[in-house]
Amino acid sequence: MRIRASTRLIGAALLATSCANPFSPTRVVPISIQQLQLPVDVAAAGPLDGVAVAVIGGCITLNRVEALRNGNGIRVAAFGNDAGGPGIACTENIGYVPVSFSVAGPFAGSVVVMAVQPDGSVTSQTVPVR
Repeated sequence: MRIRASTRLIGAALLATSCANPFSPTRVVPISIQQLQLPVDVAAAGPLDGVAVAVIGGCITLNRVEALRNGNGIRVAAFGNDAGGPGIACTENIGYVPVSFSVAGPFAGSVVVMAVQPDGSVTSQTVPVR
């Protein structure tokens, strides 16, 4: 009886976590942004709408893309769920996921949009304000 109760308890725990494996949890990690797709210019009142193309694959799936405003700059970073680890076999497929973002105005002069990469490097594009 005790073994059956334990089996039921483990089964219920797996079901409660939406089929996630509690013995091999995922962790959130920064992932690469392959490309920023931005408008040619932006109205002073805003918003600035863009697309960040995040790189996924293997044991990494997309978690989120954050676009945070800092003055007249926008910092864009992508994060993924990494289910890999010791003894976990991951495929070597690479995928690109376009994710839209929008940042409210007002803007003045020009807006520098920076894509932050996992190694800390930054690629940037400048969008003039009309």
